[in-house]
Amino acid sequence: MPVTVRTAVAGFFFLGAFMAGITLEEAQTHLATWLEADKAVAKGQSFFISGKTYTRADAQVIRENIEFWDRYVRRLSRGGIKIFGGTPT
Repeated sequence: MPVTVRTAVAGFFFLGAFMAGITLEEAQTHLATWLEADKAVAKGQSFFISGKTYTRADAQVIRENIEFWDRYVRRLSRGGIKIFGGTPT
């Protein structure tokens, strides 16, 4: 049974380590969007994503989303979850 983790992404909480049905391409697009947001707020500008405006005050939320999507992209790139020492049932 998978471990349930509460992960905040863009102010929303997702149950589970990763969301089902997200492709590598979609994950890369999300990561690129959050990297653009980081660049914009670093310049003192605001950035608009899904109905919410992010500013320098939201830098921590932006950083958390970058880390989340970066992990997601890396996991999908290597082919998913690897289990070592497991016993099939």
